[in-house]
Amino acid sequence: MVAHTDQGLIEVTNHYVTTDQITIRVTDSGEPLVNAKVILKHTFLGQTRPLPEFYSDTNGSVELSLGSLAYNNSKIEPVEPYYWIWVNGKNTDLKASSTGSGKSVLIEVDLAEGSQRN
Repeated sequence: MVAHTDQGLIEVTNHYVTTDQITIRVTDSGEPLVNAKVILKHTFLGQTRPLPEFYSDTNGSVELSLGSLAYNNSKIEPVEPYYWIWVNGKNTDLKASSTGSGKSVLIEVDLAEGSQRN
């Protein structure tokens, strides 16, 4: 969930549901990439839908609080239990997901060298 303000988007999911803290760190040859556009895309009701875009900070990071993607409703099928991570308009082939159990997850995306999840 996000709120629109005069200063841009503010992520407020953790005020409404239990979440996991997801940090996506974007680098280029190991150096933080500032203002990288990060979009999470998710298939829901058979359609791929993006979340609003976020931009990496001076450390190359975007921090998000994601609620669980475990749906108990067959009427929303087909649905994916994760988000695809897109950076600067390209699919990184990495997925972000949440159990809503309060864990912290670091996902590193190096645009020059490939990607990894920690």
